[in-house]
Amino acid sequence: FRFGQTVGPLTLPAATYDIELRTPDGATTLFEQDVAVPGSGNFSVVASFSAEGSPKLNVFANDTKRAPFGQAKLALPHAAAAPAVDVDAGLFPISRFFPKLVKEVVSGAVNGQAATLTLPSFLRYTADVRVADTSTVGLKANDIRISSKVLTNVYVVGSAAGGTLQVISNTIPVAGR
Repeated sequence: FRFGQTVGPLTLPAATYDIELRTPDGATTLFEQDVAVPGSGNFSVVASFSAEGSPKLNVFANDTKRAPFGQAKLALPHAAAAPAVDVDAGLFPISRFFPKLVKEVVSGAVNGQAATLTLPSFLRYTADVRVADTSTVGLKANDIRISSKVLTNVYVVGSAAGGTLQVISNTIPVAGR
């Protein structure tokens, strides 16, 4: 698969796996890391960069417990070569026109950390990513749709210094639906 794509879900037995990132032709290994998969739980592995720009694999635990009735889960994992960030979420498109209605939901998230929010389901949201404690928006994600049947992951990836920040999203079924 290529940058920006997601693969899975995969069901794997508990073990430690050697994961390699290779060039598109498969001839050269760019990066290699062991990842321990526990016997229970649901996890996402994201090939990304550390805050300093070194390649790494981030492992995020997915909260796949059922949300309360009328609610859905949105996870915002930080997997970018960027300093700590604040994330503001709001209803789309309302928050584009009335930014003061945006609700800050994550403060000071660092690379490798994720915040999971429980929000009213079947609505559309925005997420503005800012360098922590500033008003400078480095990345805007618009029209994020969430549903009570899935956990929606919106990963922040790329490089702040390189101007390549972007979001990659996927959904994972939640329990009991």
